[in-house]
Amino acid sequence: MAERFYPAALSFLGLGLQPSTPDWGFMINDARPYFRSYPHLILLPGMCIIAVTLAMHYVITLTFGLNH
Repeated sequence: MAERFYPAALSFLGLGLQPSTPDWGFMINDARPYFRSYPHLILLPGMCIIAVTLAMHYVITLTFGLNH
């Protein structure tokens, strides 16, 4: 489940992919100076990270949880 958070966190810190590669962590990091004027630039990629992580959690839980 945390596989989606690691690349985003590394990109946010500047340690992930190259800047020309689109990534949610880069989007959040690049939008930090504009947070007060345009908060949706940070909130939308953050909500996408949360939505993908929760969806993966539910799929894994349904797939492997029913077998036990």
